[in-house]
Amino acid sequence: MDSLLWDIPGGLLGGFLAWFAATIVGRPLYTYRSLRSEAARLVSLYEHNPKHISIDQFLPGCEDSDWLIERRRAYRACGTQFLALAATNAFLTEVLQKCRRDPQMAGYALVTLGNMNPQSDAAHQIQKTLISALKLN
Repeated sequence: MDSLLWDIPGGLLGGFLAWFAATIVGRPLYTYRSLRSEAARLVSLYEHNPKHISIDQFLPGCEDSDWLIERRRAYRACGTQFLALAATNAFLTEVLQKCRRDPQMAGYALVTLGNMNPQSDAAHQIQKTLISALKLN
């Protein structure tokens, strides 16, 4: 009977610790992985457009200005989520930076890339920064 009294609080404490670890570490890590996948999808969609193919051929039915507006919105949405993740999860950001992954730099790169001409040399440099920050290669 004595061990049963200690088993119940021990089980509750273990459950609380598991919930705490999943909330504090697991959820932000899952969010980072999801955002990283989204960033890779966006780069693949908007940046891997060979220069000899026009935007209209690349995305049928889109005018150049519509495509650029859509691109800017998508990059801004993903970039601001990276920035929010980095701002609200300092411990995870520090751990990721030690692993040479930088969610804050990725956020800035995405927002900046969305505001640039996709064919410019500066955009290609920012794209390299993004790929490096997220280790997409």
